[in-house]
Amino acid sequence: MSTDVPSSCPCDLTCSMHFTAQTSRQHIPSPYPHLLSTTAGPSSDAEAAVLLAAVERAGEEISRLDEALERLHHRQKELDAFAKTHRAVLSVLRRVPDEILLEIFQHLLTPTRELDSSSTAPWVVGRVCRRWRIVALTSPRLWRHFNLPDLRIAQSRLLSTVLPVQLERARGTPISIEFGRFETFQPIIDFFLCVITMGGPEVNLLPSLPAVVNLMLELDGDTFPRDMLIPWSQLHNCNVHNLELLDLLWVLPQLALDANVTIRGAFDPDPSALEITTFVGSLKLVYFSGTFLIDFLAHLVAPALHTFCLTASVVDRVAGMGQAIVAFLGLTQRTLKRLLLPMVLSEDDLVLILESPHLRDVVHVDIPASIFSPRAIAALGASPLPALRKLVLCGTDLDETALLAALATHHQSILLSRERKGLDAHSGLQLVLL
Repeated sequence: MSTDVPSSCPCDLTCSMHFTAQTSRQHIPSPYPHLLSTTAGPSSDAEAAVLLAAVERAGEEISRLDEALERLHHRQKELDAFAKTHRAVLSVLRRVPDEILLEIFQHLLTPTRELDSSSTAPWVVGRVCRRWRIVALTSPRLWRHFNLPDLRIAQSRLLSTVLPVQLERARGTPISIEFGRFETFQPIIDFFLCVITMGGPEVNLLPSLPAVVNLMLELDGDTFPRDMLIPWSQLHNCNVHNLELLDLLWVLPQLALDANVTIRGAFDPDPSALEITTFVGSLKLVYFSGTFLIDFLAHLVAPALHTFCLTASVVDRVAGMGQAIVAFLGLTQRTLKRLLLPMVLSEDDLVLILESPHLRDVVHVDIPASIFSPRAIAALGASPLPALRKLVLCGTDLDETALLAALATHHQSILLSRERKGLDAHSGLQLVLL
C-alpha cells in the first residue's frame, strides 16, 4: 500500500492534511529500540544526544500538529456555520408565499387585547425579520383592531405614539374600535375625534365614517351622543344597548330599509314620546321590561318589518303584552315573515297572537314549548297560517299527538324534525321539536 501524501487537500489546508496523513500512515522509528524494553539508559553521551534530538523532533512535530488541529477546528466551525445558514435557507417557512403568511398573521389577531406596541400581534410579527415586517406594514387589515384601555393612559401614551401610527397603517380598511367603560361617554368622543384629525390625510378617518355599516353602541347612564357623525341611514346592522326611549325613537326612523336592529336594555316608558315610523327589516329586543315593550310598540310603526324577535330575557310579565304585539304586527302591512316569541308570555297572550289575522304571511314561527298549552294547540289548529313552513318549539312539555292533529287541519305534508337546521328545502310544513 502506498504511503504517499495526497497532492491536494479537499479543504484547502494542505499542510494540515499532510500532517494528518503522515501521522496515520508512517511509523516513527526509535534510534535505540533495544533500550525501550529494559531499564538501561544510553551508554554514552553520543547516544544521549541522539535520543534528545529525537525527542525534540517529536515535540516540534506535536507543535505543528497542534497548529494544524487549530486550523482544522477553525475550518470546522466555518463549515458548521456555512451548513447552518444554508440549511435555514431551505426552511419551508421561507418558501411560504406572502399571501399565506398574511393569513397566518391574521389568525394571531386578538381584538380584545388592549392596544400595546409591545404585545399586540401586528407590532410583534413586524419585529421578527425584514420580510415579516414588510408583509405587516403592507397589510392594513392587520392593524384594524383598536381596543383602547383607560382613557387617562390612552391620552398620555397612545395619543402621542402607538395610536396615530396604527391608524396610519390601517389606512383604507374598515377598523374596529372598542373603548373601555368610563364614567361619561363624551370624553371618549372628544378623544377619538382628536386622534383621527391630528395627523395627515392617511390618519384622518372622518371621511370614512359614512362608510360605517355595522355599529354596536353601548351606553351606561350616559347622554346619547347625537352629535357624533354616525351615518344611521347606511347601517346594515345596528346594535344599541341601554338607550332611553326618546333616543331610540330618534334613531329608528333614520335607519335604512331592511336594516337589522337589536335593542338591549330595560327602559322606562316616556309619556312625551311621539309615534314614529321606521322601515327597518329586522327588530330584535333583548332584555327589556314588559312595561317598556308595551310603551315602545305603541309608539312604533314598522311597515317593512320581516323579522320580529323577542328573546326570553323579559324581566317581568305585564298584562297587555299580547295585545301590544298584535296591534304592532297589524301595522306591518303583511310583510312579517319570521316571528320569535319569549317564554315570559302568558297563555292568553300567546293565544291572542296565534288567533291574530296578521300572521297569515308568516313563514317561520319560533315559540317555547313550555307555554304551548292545549289551548294554544287548539288556537293553532283554528288558525290557517297558510304560509307557515317552519314551526320551532323548544322544550319537552308538549302533547305531540295533539299538535300534529291540529297542524294537519291546514297542512297536508308535515315533516317532524329534532334539529333546527338542515331541512328547509321541504315543500310542506317542517315541525322542529327541540
